[in-house]
Amino acid sequence: MTSKQQAEKIVASFEIIAHPKIDIDRQLAKTCALKAVDLIIESNPHDNTGQHFNSSTLHYWQWVKDEIELL
Repeated sequence: MTSKQQAEKIVASFEIIAHPKIDIDRQLAKTCALKAVDLIIESNPHDNTGQHFNSSTLHYWQWVKDEIELL
């Protein structure tokens, strides 16, 4: 899954989490999603790339945060 797809998925999950019939504001969903990604990063803050930047989970989640902010 690309970082953009992950960002869209996380934000969408917060848009429907309160109640299926009550829409929450998109900005609130983005704020919740950003906090969730921060918690993921904090739980494993180490860069595990070795010599391969593209394989880093830390960088992946940072890219997800960037994509959430662009939504």
